[in-house]
Amino acid sequence: MKVGQLLRRGRSHGFALLALGAIGSQTVLACAEPVPSLEVLNEASYYPEGALLQDGALYYAEMPQHRVMLWQDGENQVVWARDFCGPTSIAPRANGKLLIACHFANQVVEIEPSAQPGPMDMEFLWPVTRPNDTSSDDKGGTYISSSGEFSKRVARTGKVMYLTKDGDMKTVAS
Repeated sequence: MKVGQLLRRGRSHGFALLALGAIGSQTVLACAEPVPSLEVLNEASYYPEGALLQDGALYYAEMPQHRVMLWQDGENQVVWARDFCGPTSIAPRANGKLLIACHFANQVVEIEPSAQPGPMDMEFLWPVTRPNDTSSDDKGGTYISSSGEFSKRVARTGKVMYLTKDGDMKTVAS
């Protein structure tokens, strides 16, 4: 079983992303509550995270594969990819687009939900140091957490930013 397989809860419409890992020769399953009758949706998913359920479609990031996947109507497909992006989170925007946190590329990008992998000039982007999570609010804006650099040799630089629906970015916590 691959680390980070994508799983779905029974016959309900709720989705659960569970991380599977290994410690020595033992497989470890981390879950806050019992999840009955799990079904693997994508045997080949790689480190799925940052899931977004929108209009019956499940989007999720595959950080090591540098892509965003879509699970809909029993099928899985790549909807966006960029080398060296390392996507970690997906958030809906008020304009109908999706915001992707590119952890490795130090930026967040806005894409069309149906976009196919393509050139960078088809996206709008903002520089953010190591973005790792996103959360949209009811005003059309999006909060973005930035871990900063992971190193004991540099000052802590993590922060939370807010991207307004008009595209202005400001720091709200640091």
